[in-house]
Amino acid sequence: MLRPLVKREKLLPRLLCLIICYASGLSANTEFSGRWVLDENQSEAAEDMLKKKFRRLKPGQTRPYGMRDPTGTTAEGALENYWRTLNEGRERRASKNLRRVGSAYPLVTFTKLHIEAQPTSQHLTFTYEDSLIRQVIPNQNGRIYTAKGDELVADSIGHTLSYWMGSALFLETDSPTGGKYIEELKISKTNKTILHYRVKLNLPSLKEPVEIRRAFRRSN
Repeated sequence: MLRPLVKREKLLPRLLCLIICYASGLSANTEFSGRWVLDENQSEAAEDMLKKKFRRLKPGQTRPYGMRDPTGTTAEGALENYWRTLNEGRERRASKNLRRVGSAYPLVTFTKLHIEAQPTSQHLTFTYEDSLIRQVIPNQNGRIYTAKGDELVADSIGHTLSYWMGSALFLETDSPTGGKYIEELKISKTNKTILHYRVKLNLPSLKEPVEIRRAFRRSN
């Protein structure tokens, strides 16, 4: 039995809604595009926020350095390349304990971020410290899964679901070694050259969830 045709009066509003959502997603992508550098005066330091937050390591227990990607091959190489870009000295020594956050390490330490948007799609490419590359495809309709599942991607950071909530971009990542990271990025309402970044870590290595807020300034 054939279904009755959908009336034009009902179909047009649906199509218009889809067009508006798609266009707004592309506009938000463009707004985030560019190079961003850390504003230390407006940012919380990961070392300070994570101080005394780690659980004691049990005898014989090792730090989660050997992350693996979903294909079963080691993803440590990509992160090691990122770690090598960090400065030597005090910052390097202070970062040793931070490695216990596993693949979230770049998310709490990066000082330079390059965001590239595809002009005709929802794809966003993040490059941390000019070395670690991460690609996401945010769903402009919010925290939902589409039939294709394009908004769920896997890389050395973990399995990431990305979506827009208003003007804010959210990235929810399941860590390869257990736990979850939730990131929120949004442009300042009063200053379009400032990107607010918030990451919440909920990891087995932590006594309790930890939230770190940082700010970045557009450098181009």
